[in-house]
Amino acid sequence: MKKIVARCSQTNQPVEGSATGVTLMFYAPILMIVGWEFYISEKVFDSLPLSFFTIIPIMLTLLYTTFFSVAMVQIQQSVNVCEGDACGFENSKITWANVLWLIVCWMPITALFGYLSAYAP
Repeated sequence: MKKIVARCSQTNQPVEGSATGVTLMFYAPILMIVGWEFYISEKVFDSLPLSFFTIIPIMLTLLYTTFFSVAMVQIQQSVNVCEGDACGFENSKITWANVLWLIVCWMPITALFGYLSAYAP
């Protein structure tokens, strides 16, 4: 993101977001999850109701997913501005590389979920 912001600054194109902001959006939820898992003392755990042990990990996961998605969108928008395609028209075209990428990345995940759903109790 630093390189993208620097390149956009050289070409006098405005960029939304900063490298620090994107980095914080990416890593802050991870640090919160690690803190929840490893650094909360047992005294705190003993005082919490059982519902917190279900709700907090779900909320942290949703927070991470949201922040990660926003960070990736900001990066993609910055790259689009740098490349002179602020509306992202080139990204909307499906190429064979996109299809291959989808097959390679999503087939194992789909197979895993299919396997788990077929053999789940």
